[in-house]
Amino acid sequence: MTPCAESGTLAAMAAHASPLGAAPVASKKRATWTPQEIPNVAPKNYVGAYFGERYLLRRQIGAGGMSTVYEAQDSTLGKRVVVKILRDDLPGDLVDRFRREAHVLAGLTHEHIAQIIDRQDPDNEPRFLVTEYIDGQDLGELLVRGPMPAAAVIAIGLQVCAALAYAHDAGVIHRDVKPSNLMLARHRSGDLFVKVIDFGIAKLVQDSELAAPGRAPAGARRETRGNIVLGTAPFWCGEEGPQADVYALALTLAVLLTGKIPPAGVKVDLSGDTIPRKLASVLETALALDDEIATMDALDAALCDVRDSLDPQVAEGERHRYVAEIFGVNKVAAASKAEAAASSSAAPRFAERFILCEEIGRGGMGRVRVAFDTELRRRVALKTIHPQHLQRASSKARFLREARALAAIDHPGVPKLLEIGSVPEPFITMDLVVGVPLKAEKRIEPLRALSLAIDLGEILVAAHDVGVVHRDVKPDNIVIGKGDRVRLLDFGLCLLTQRYHQREQLFPATPPGERYETGAMALNGTHGYTAPEIQAREGTSPRSDVYSVCAVLYRMLTGRSHLDGATSTTRQIRRGEFPASLGGVAELLRRGTAREPSDRPRSMTELVAGLEVLRSGLLRARQRRLLALAVAITALGCLTLATIVAFWLSASNPGAALAAPGDESAPPGPAAGTPACEEPAPSTNPTASNPGAAAAAPGDEPAAPDPDVGALVCEEPAPPTNPAASEAPPTVPAPPPPNTLPPPNIRPRLVVPITEAAVVELVKNGRPKFDKCIPSYHLLRLFVADGRATLTEVDGMPFAASVSDHDCLRKGLGQVFLRVSFPRPSQPTEIVVPLDLRSKGTPR
Repeated sequence: MTPCAESGTLAAMAAHASPLGAAPVASKKRATWTPQEIPNVAPKNYVGAYFGERYLLRRQIGAGGMSTVYEAQDSTLGKRVVVKILRDDLPGDLVDRFRREAHVLAGLTHEHIAQIIDRQDPDNEPRFLVTEYIDGQDLGELLVRGPMPAAAVIAIGLQVCAALAYAHDAGVIHRDVKPSNLMLARHRSGDLFVKVIDFGIAKLVQDSELAAPGRAPAGARRETRGNIVLGTAPFWCGEEGPQADVYALALTLAVLLTGKIPPAGVKVDLSGDTIPRKLASVLETALALDDEIATMDALDAALCDVRDSLDPQVAEGERHRYVAEIFGVNKVAAASKAEAAASSSAAPRFAERFILCEEIGRGGMGRVRVAFDTELRRRVALKTIHPQHLQRASSKARFLREARALAAIDHPGVPKLLEIGSVPEPFITMDLVVGVPLKAEKRIEPLRALSLAIDLGEILVAAHDVGVVHRDVKPDNIVIGKGDRVRLLDFGLCLLTQRYHQREQLFPATPPGERYETGAMALNGTHGYTAPEIQAREGTSPRSDVYSVCAVLYRMLTGRSHLDGATSTTRQIRRGEFPASLGGVAELLRRGTAREPSDRPRSMTELVAGLEVLRSGLLRARQRRLLALAVAITALGCLTLATIVAFWLSASNPGAALAAPGDESAPPGPAAGTPACEEPAPSTNPTASNPGAAAAAPGDEPAAPDPDVGALVCEEPAPPTNPAASEAPPTVPAPPPPNTLPPPNIRPRLVVPITEAAVVELVKNGRPKFDKCIPSYHLLRLFVADGRATLTEVDGMPFAASVSDHDCLRKGLGQVFLRVSFPRPSQPTEIVVPLDLRSKGTPR
């Protein structure tokens, strides 16, 4: 059971020399077309080779005139795929056709069309594209079994009609519809499921969106040269528009009904007793190229009329028996299932309306299955109660409470309630949520994790606004859907608060008997994610969901649960397990998972606001890093360019040399032994700057300055090593030439000791720097390390550059510490500085 191989031309179009055989019914244009000729070359064998350093080719499953098809293993995704390899000796127009196929498949997203995964044009390997692997059989292989049941043929026709009508709307004509390009795939529903494959010779309509110049790749928009046949006899009729696919599909359905392909020029015989007369009439009309059925939509409508004329129970039973027969060959386990399916006249149904499919979720109280609503023609998620709980009034009340909660919450992140019923048992239907469960994700990058947590928090804000507390927020109940948006599921343990019961004042309130509270012996939630007060049955509030969101965010950031499995206790969140950039996140998580609800953020709105501030800080930090990188790259480029220019100038002017000693042109340099920075002006009173210093006796060495008072951040030059040189009389430097600027006045940097009193005094002296800040009282926490002071907290909250008050304080501190250095201690130091801005006074 393998996917069909691509076969753009049948038997290389009859050795690519003989004329195309006559079709059963064809247009007059057909005689003016000639077959496409492709040299018949034996395909190369690539079994065992790696393509694209990713795909291991396991076995060949088909070959055509232009390409070879292999079953392969995707080493990146760990699943089977189909790799289609183009011959490397084809002309440019056929290479363009290959690229067009990849472009078409990338633009078509339909459940009945095989999806593309990859396409590559490597330099050292043949071109290839990768599509999904379809576990099943092509309909060409099934023809050896004889005719198919009419109900199965109608179902196949409707599914292919839907796929091709979608393709036609997108401006794509398949041009090679035939049994071998239709795959009957295994499906969980046990019913027929067909996929259209091989768009290798598809035509792209020039005025379609897919053919737009800015969208289609080079060569993909090129039309076929001349009147060249790009179909397979006898399924090509001579037309090039949508009617070509209509004709080919009608002939394919006729072949499936009769079990054989008609000889060239002979009409297919549809007069058998097993073929419904209405179906035969529809196919004959389409094969006659009648304008009544000239489009895929018209053929679909005609087949729908035929399907509706059959007994649905009998037709469904025929399809299931056929599928069980096809996929149950030589398998004992499958044979028993096939017999069970054959003995049943229809698929499992619920409430005589829903066709039950696979199960997608199961909990302690109920389960969720995919179901098809036969009245509204759509797939839904159907939730029911386990049979053992049907007799419990509390279970039914909890089920009703979940339905009411879903109906009350108006947010796209919550499944939409569609219907509620009680026959044959209590059930609710919701829209089907598609996505990746959060539990399948491992450690998540911080910015993305914060975005997901904010999405989750906004969903719960909408729930809390209408008085619904979820109480079971955990990765198992969170799905990441399209666009990385969060969907929150399973409100089975939710609580409807008094706010919910009082929200509709104009209508009768919820009867007291239906205001169900969880029983005293009921165990709620999941350890590690559910708040302690719920686990201890001590009450519930919106802050309980705050705890759960923080626990989920902790799991996203660290890749592990908040519950320590070794000790069965919750972990203590510490800053040390997070990088420095996530210090504020760690603090918020520590508060959010506090044991006492009063120690957590007051509401989900406040938590979301805090997460927004933290995310903005990370975004700004990323932008600053990118800007610094860009500046560094630019500076390096400028330095490199300057070096090249200087080298070029020196090479182009070899007469320019260093001035000899004594030349007037040489700029004056500092005398030997002169300090690199300027000494401060001497004071007239030697003890003014250092009251404790006594007058130095003549010949005494000067006392070393106190480093805590005002030492210069520069070093004295080393004494000369030659004593004779030091005893030589000083030389008078030559006077500077005119227009020489004096050396800049280098201001010294103060070295301040790392003590709270010294830092507070420093901030006190810089009080005017904070005049533009909003008047208030602040408690600042500074982190001193590597000679720098960094603002980390303002009033117990993490510093955020996006908050105007915080940014004002940061700029003021930056001006205060502009000319200040701290000694570099062995351990970093934290200092708390109170700053009173409520008056024009100084810090207390």
